[in-house]
Amino acid sequence: MNRFEQLLTQGADFGSVEAQLLTLVALLVLGAVAHLVLGFFFRRLHRIARLSEQRWDDVIITALEGPLRLLLWLVVLSLALEVQRMVPLLAKAPEQVYYTGMVLLFAWFLHRLIAGVEQELLEHKRDLTASTDKATVRATSKLARITLWMIAALMVLQTLGVSVSGLLAFGGIGGIAVGFAAKDLLANFFGSLSIYLDRPFTIGD
Repeated sequence: MNRFEQLLTQGADFGSVEAQLLTLVALLVLGAVAHLVLGFFFRRLHRIARLSEQRWDDVIITALEGPLRLLLWLVVLSLALEVQRMVPLLAKAPEQVYYTGMVLLFAWFLHRLIAGVEQELLEHKRDLTASTDKATVRATSKLARITLWMIAALMVLQTLGVSVSGLLAFGGIGGIAVGFAAKDLLANFFGSLSIYLDRPFTIGD
């Protein structure tokens, strides 16, 4: 990858505008061909997964397909921006686009994976016990996805040069102030959450 980017950069530095356009067209063609090959690969994987008795492989393949397709075009876009690095406004664009895209795509993969596991547990009731019902699965899934995207947002801000430590410090001070102002509400909330998780009684008692 580094060698290919070096060649592209040399072409952008010493080549003409026509050469740069030709390079961009070549990248688009290669990206389209790779997209078709990737689609064929995933169709084969889905057929193999349907023949398997395990359903978790379907969950993983489904979660991986969309992000991996976009990852391919993220690489194409990063290489295209590498060709245009000589433009001052785009000098830092390849790294920012690539790392931001990688964070978002990985977060999207985990989001789809969590949603797939939730759907699998709810539809087929796998690994569910008397103390773990559908509401618990849904609540845990939502909490995991919210936490995931909060972490992803902080990582994106860090990639774009925003000081995350300042935001965390401000959020910590704000959280303390809100906690003191709403301590009764929080006490009731966590008390209800404790009762919900301990389940001293069930519906119908």
